[in-house]
Amino acid sequence: MELLIWRMRKADTVEVLIGLGSNQGNRFIHLQKALFKIDEVIGPVVACSKCYKNKAVGFDGDDFINACIAVKTRLDAHEVLNKLLLIEKELGRKRKAHFSYTNRPIDLDLLYYEDLTIQTTQLELPHPRIAQRRFVLKPLMDIAPQKVHPLNKRITTELLTHCEDENDVIAVEKTLHMSRKSFWQNSGYICIEGCIGVGKTSLCQKIAETFEVPYFLESFENNPFLSSFYENKDKYSLPVELSFLADRSEQIENHFQHLTKPQGILSDYHLSKSLMFAEINLQGSALDLYKRWYNFSLTHLKNPSLYVYLRRPLEVIKGQILKRGRPYEMGISEDYLKKIIKSYECYLKVEKDFEYLQLNLEKNDFIVDNEVFKQIVFKIENALLIQQYSD
Repeated sequence: MELLIWRMRKADTVEVLIGLGSNQGNRFIHLQKALFKIDEVIGPVVACSKCYKNKAVGFDGDDFINACIAVKTRLDAHEVLNKLLLIEKELGRKRKAHFSYTNRPIDLDLLYYEDLTIQTTQLELPHPRIAQRRFVLKPLMDIAPQKVHPLNKRITTELLTHCEDENDVIAVEKTLHMSRKSFWQNSGYICIEGCIGVGKTSLCQKIAETFEVPYFLESFENNPFLSSFYENKDKYSLPVELSFLADRSEQIENHFQHLTKPQGILSDYHLSKSLMFAEINLQGSALDLYKRWYNFSLTHLKNPSLYVYLRRPLEVIKGQILKRGRPYEMGISEDYLKKIIKSYECYLKVEKDFEYLQLNLEKNDFIVDNEVFKQIVFKIENALLIQQYSD
């Protein structure tokens, strides 16, 4: 009979409640990364409490940030516990052979596995110290106030009322995202930039499609002067650059003027590229005229939350340009590409209005290699997490 119950539980989706805590390093980043991993390897997070700050309990340590989440899973209780221990290890927690309270970057406790009761050397359910910990009960109140403790039969509200722990547990303003998708959909304006042929459009589209984030792309093929420019740069430099400036400015403004709240949005360019190319292609009074229009446009536009600059070896860039075979790009010289790359790197050395992240892609192809794509995503996420959760 016991074996049959376990098989039934493993086949069904059940709800588990998990406590998260951290008191080392950037505590919010540790909590958010743990939540991402739980969502990925245990099951979807369906509810998340506010975050709470409290003094270390049981030892003299730094203040903790704690939260509780509800997760739907098909794993059995022991599998959930093992996954939580692996996540702790991955995020830098080092457990000692003997039990003791210490500072830790992450602490993950399996609080409830539906109404299951277990008592073994590896696992005890429900968690034996729920009723004694105000820093657990306060966040539990946010997501499961009516949860019945299967042993003492009290709901969370009653447990909190009778809790003898007198330590202060204070809600903080910062919140956690329940999934990577939610995180990206609220990440602000991210632009992906780099030299012609570096892969910025492909990366922008793949991230946007993976996390269902709105995006917009540079419509360079609609520039009526572009083909003529590659044939006669002296004659068409000013009209091609002014046309790009007008199109890009309008497009960026149109995507932001109707937004009523912060949200994630991606693009494969930033307006600053207009000035970089203009400084390569224009001189004298033509460049002076261009800069007047550029500076006017810039004052009306939103700065990105993060500017992601892609670098690849020049040979890879040239190969990509040849591979996609756009007729008007076939005549681009190696010298011209070097000038573009130098312009980007000089610009980023002096730019102070926004944060930027440089990614060296080498020859890795994130389009066909999902592991490479995941590593790129992790690096961008980490930069965004540092911005969002300055502790």
